[in-house]
Amino acid sequence: MDACYAAGVTQGGARDLGIVGNPFSRLAEGEGRIVIASAKPNQRSWEDPGLGHGIFTFHLIDALHGKADADNDGYVSVMEIFKYLERNVPQSVRLLANSVQEPLLCGDITKDIILTADTNRVAEIAALQEKAELRSKKEVQEKKNKLFDLHNRGDLPLDAFKEALTLIEKSPASMFPDESQLAEFLETLLKDGISPKLYMQSRNVLLLSRTRELKDRSLDKGFPESSSHAAKSIKKMPAETPVSQVR
Repeated sequence: MDACYAAGVTQGGARDLGIVGNPFSRLAEGEGRIVIASAKPNQRSWEDPGLGHGIFTFHLIDALHGKADADNDGYVSVMEIFKYLERNVPQSVRLLANSVQEPLLCGDITKDIILTADTNRVAEIAALQEKAELRSKKEVQEKKNKLFDLHNRGDLPLDAFKEALTLIEKSPASMFPDESQLAEFLETLLKDGISPKLYMQSRNVLLLSRTRELKDRSLDKGFPESSSHAAKSIKKMPAETPVSQVR
């Protein structure tokens, strides 16, 4: 709303504002009703002859045409528009009118409301995502093929083979610290940066470290560890490779 003392209409007795529907699915996701006033109470809403209308309206039009799309996802939301106006309107008013004008957001919004969609940008992002997914699937399949070869040659025991198949499907964000470290070793193995023997030695070091950590936690909590369970948990370490040499 671009008018002098525009924030005044958001007080008692304000008229309800409807939201017009749109065929794009995301435009129906938001919830709430808000008013973006061009100025706070007791502030004027300035115009400039060179712009042909109010300074607020000038920036609002730009925002709706995509300049407010901060994350460049092809959609412009209410909050993106307000942040754009909050940043640009005061700067332009200081420059053009040597005054103060600060847009004001009033209302209740439970989920951000999408107002415009750039169909070209949305389609471009969708195509890039599809291409990235296909590339990722191809890379995973190539890794699986190499793991099968290593297992069939006897270089990768069954437990390590199954573990590696699971690991290459995991996203880095969902991995535990020891899994992330093992994934690094696995990636190096698949790129022929280390031998299968060194990979297994590195893996055994991590398993031993994990077992010791679990044992320490168990003792700290006062639960005696079963000797049979410990024997099953600990993998035998090759004597030829000290822990300090792995990585």
